[in-house]
Amino acid sequence: MRILRVPQALRDRVLDYYEYLFEHQPNLIQGQTWMTQFPRYIQIELMNHLHIKTLQEAACFNDCTPGFLAEVVLRLKQQVFMKKEFVFRQGDFGDSMFFINSGSVLIYLKPPDGLDGSSTPLQPLVKLEVGKAFGELAIFFRQPRAAGAVASTCVTAMSLDKRDINDICPNFPIDQQVLAKNLQNMPGMKDKFRVYWSAGSRCFQKEPVSSPLALTGAPLES
Repeated sequence: MRILRVPQALRDRVLDYYEYLFEHQPNLIQGQTWMTQFPRYIQIELMNHLHIKTLQEAACFNDCTPGFLAEVVLRLKQQVFMKKEFVFRQGDFGDSMFFINSGSVLIYLKPPDGLDGSSTPLQPLVKLEVGKAFGELAIFFRQPRAAGAVASTCVTAMSLDKRDINDICPNFPIDQQVLAKNLQNMPGMKDKFRVYWSAGSRCFQKEPVSSPLALTGAPLES
């Protein structure tokens, strides 16, 4: 990094990150997890034991079928965020949601900068602890993040990608309906949008309830 003229502050962050991995998550340094050494049926049982409760408690996955959740839990990926590192920033177009395994994450709003160009401080909203999920709308809709997230401590989390959800959902029509209902009832969505699975686009989409089609419940695609 010295040869590449990486700034000292950034070098320190990289070294801190690898030191944390070496002490707490050495499997991530090796580029694979111990879970991949087992056949699929054992992986499912292990991942269910470790993560299924957290998955079920996420509002977007309430009442989803066991078969669907078993597929989702296999797609979870472990990530590490150092203290004060941004998990994502407000306004970013995200494609992942997160489940906290250890540590805590601060959800914040960034008010607009002052008229004179001065930067405004972050406005804390809520501090999330172990077992909580956040960033879920990013895996269902293409939209900017309404708030940001920063690690309050060193954080290990499981992430779920939009691509994985879109790969799984075509095989679970019942869960498509359950997910759509859950999403419609989430903060910022309730009474504002009708959510549906688009078979043609192979993703979830939303329509304002003021739309004539949304109000009548008529199909929104052929």
